[in-house]
Amino acid sequence: MSTAVGSVCHHCHNLIKDIKVLYSDYEFCCHGCESVYRLLNDHNLCQYYDLDENAGIKIDVNSQSTKYNYLEKEEVVAKILRFTDGKIAHVVFHIPQIHCNSCLWLLEKLYKLNESILFTEVHFEKKEVFIKFDIQKLSLKNLVKLLASIGYEPYIQLDEKSDIKTKSSRTEMLKLGISGFCFANIMMLSLPEYFSQGLIYEASIKTALPLIALGLSLPVFFYTALDFFIPSYKNLKKGILIIDLPVSIAVIITFTRSLYEMYYGISNGYLDSMTGIVFFMLIGRWLQNRTHTTLQFDRNFKSYFPIAVERITDQTQEVVAIEEIREKDLIKIYSNEIIPVDAILSKGSAMIDYSFVNGESMPVKVNYGEHIYAGGKQLNGAIELIVMKRHNQSHLTSLWNHQAFQKDKSETKANTIDNIGMKFTLLVIALSLIAGGYWYSQGRTDLMWNAVTTVLIVACPCALLLAHNFTNGHFMRILSHYQFYLRDASVIQKLFSINQIVFDKTGTLTKAEANHVSYEGQSLTIEEKQEISDILAHSNHPLAKSIVQYLGKSDKTSFASVKENTGLGVEGWINDKYFRLGSDQFCQLPESEDTKVNVVIDSQYKGKFHFRNVYRNGISNLIDHLKTKHEISVISGDNASEQENLTKRLPLGSEIRFNQTPQDKLQFVEDLKNQGKKVLMIGDGLNDAGAFQVSDIAIALTEKNNYFNPASDIIMSADNLSHLDKILCFIQKNKTVTYVIFIYSILYNIVGLFFALRGELSPVIAAILMPISSISIVLSVQLMTEYYHSKLLKNKLWKYS
Repeated sequence: MSTAVGSVCHHCHNLIKDIKVLYSDYEFCCHGCESVYRLLNDHNLCQYYDLDENAGIKIDVNSQSTKYNYLEKEEVVAKILRFTDGKIAHVVFHIPQIHCNSCLWLLEKLYKLNESILFTEVHFEKKEVFIKFDIQKLSLKNLVKLLASIGYEPYIQLDEKSDIKTKSSRTEMLKLGISGFCFANIMMLSLPEYFSQGLIYEASIKTALPLIALGLSLPVFFYTALDFFIPSYKNLKKGILIIDLPVSIAVIITFTRSLYEMYYGISNGYLDSMTGIVFFMLIGRWLQNRTHTTLQFDRNFKSYFPIAVERITDQTQEVVAIEEIREKDLIKIYSNEIIPVDAILSKGSAMIDYSFVNGESMPVKVNYGEHIYAGGKQLNGAIELIVMKRHNQSHLTSLWNHQAFQKDKSETKANTIDNIGMKFTLLVIALSLIAGGYWYSQGRTDLMWNAVTTVLIVACPCALLLAHNFTNGHFMRILSHYQFYLRDASVIQKLFSINQIVFDKTGTLTKAEANHVSYEGQSLTIEEKQEISDILAHSNHPLAKSIVQYLGKSDKTSFASVKENTGLGVEGWINDKYFRLGSDQFCQLPESEDTKVNVVIDSQYKGKFHFRNVYRNGISNLIDHLKTKHEISVISGDNASEQENLTKRLPLGSEIRFNQTPQDKLQFVEDLKNQGKKVLMIGDGLNDAGAFQVSDIAIALTEKNNYFNPASDIIMSADNLSHLDKILCFIQKNKTVTYVIFIYSILYNIVGLFFALRGELSPVIAAILMPISSISIVLSVQLMTEYYHSKLLKNKLWKYS
């Protein structure tokens, strides 16, 4: 029912102007807000209002009818969805209305509003929400309408070349500009008083100057300083002390003290100090945000996975960087390779594993002309694709960082930082009160106010808490230049504790495509050699690639139906012949201890390809350096023909295992961890996915292919493996830089507090020292990391890219 106006809306907290709507003893400003409350109430989600008193967003009830009809068009839906297999769909929406914990809480409870929504994840800083939903039961249009109905209408941009721009950066610069303008003018108005020592004889000027200064201070106190007041107030209500609280108290004390002294004619106040505090603190915050944004941009977009793809042009094939791929290009994807772009199948038989994308382990058969989404993995043989969308780096980055592949899902680090911040804030407030009480007892009220405000400003844990992030960001940036890509900063910390390194052999210690190949057996015809090459070209296994390189590729590729059996071999039909190419077990032959690929054509044994492994340059030196701090093991799916060569290269007593299946590798790593070892697993990822998942750190080596395993923590160029010891040594310097910056931050706070507690520091000087502290932290991190970086360059380890 509707009645006359009276108070504020229970949902959006806006003033009720015309009529109010009553429901369940609550008052609402419109039927839209009432409907949202009903929806949340019916699904037991009213805790939304408890998390933040201003959580609700006013609903435009007139915009819900035909506004989203365009989302019924298939071509529009295809542009918006990140992924769909006809059953499950993924979409990422930008939602500008996200502003508080209540928003995050409600959006991650969407599944309670509609059971077809399977999973949601909110990126608070980007104001984005990832939604996984059953598109058979819930259309994209109805999903958007549901979001709009609860006040979170997505901003939908169909033009991929247009960036979504938020108002946050503009607002930040506006507040910085206002506070800077007001501070500069108030300082200028204060100069006559400072130079005349308060003796201004012109009465009108003496009266006007403080009033003008007061007018200029109001937008600073009531607008720009809200960035400190609001978070402090909201968290204080929840019993949480944040680092903004001391600054807020200092600003309020300075402002009220100024009003008091101006009213009673004691002085013209300290409005220059108050506006200076806000201005310089905003500069410090802007600098920190700018640094975070730069590091995040560098991590998510500038850095790239070392993935290449084979492009087909005019009957020729060339390996090119994924960034060079354009729409309508024809590309070739081999067995077990990740598909890096959205594309249409043009040739071959596609069985796509989307488990990296949607968690479903059941492969999806894709027919000629059907759509294949980026992130899927081709399981059987090589296929040719027509590119529909250019490579999206952020999509692959999000795939690698998906929570399903995170080995450590705890929030210990975040909680530790929060605890440090709370304890530090409590300590600062206590010191401020003690200093104020001491000087008050001495009858020095002038020093009392200075001590109280400057202690609150100068002693800030910002630099202390952020130094670690700055250091990690710079190290990750430098490592990416050397084709050493970390999943996230936590990997750096885990590398410090590694004491056991496990190498895969084939394609890791040995070169993937540089084996010395020879053939023994019945003579093969030219046609049979070409057919073997065509079949093995569908495989990404190093031995298969070596045979293809040995036999050569034909300009005319025959159509082959191929199935790869992981760790065993390849079988396929070509030109009405059935081929089995692989191990003794796969070809049903007596087992022998040599590295080979058997050839069986139409159930008739023809012969075998022999291999002599070629080890990567510098491997012996690498192991000599690593063994001083780590135990070394080697596991391989091959036979023990390389036992003697490996024994010579490895430390005495190192464990070497051959004929290891993927499950054996996983069990070996688990056994090491059960013994208390911190395990670093290094492999090419082809048969190592299980071992990667259970190891503490996994490094996937990449050569000229686009195989990508999300279970890896680090992606590394295989050409740089011989320099791994130097990379690990450089990473250890991260700890040195962090400790130095940590000590510097503590010394800064001690020195600042020494002068602040004595009342010898003015509030403006304290406020200036804050951004200087942040700037010095950033510069120190930059200089120290570049110093250690220069030592790498002097050693000429490899070409800087």
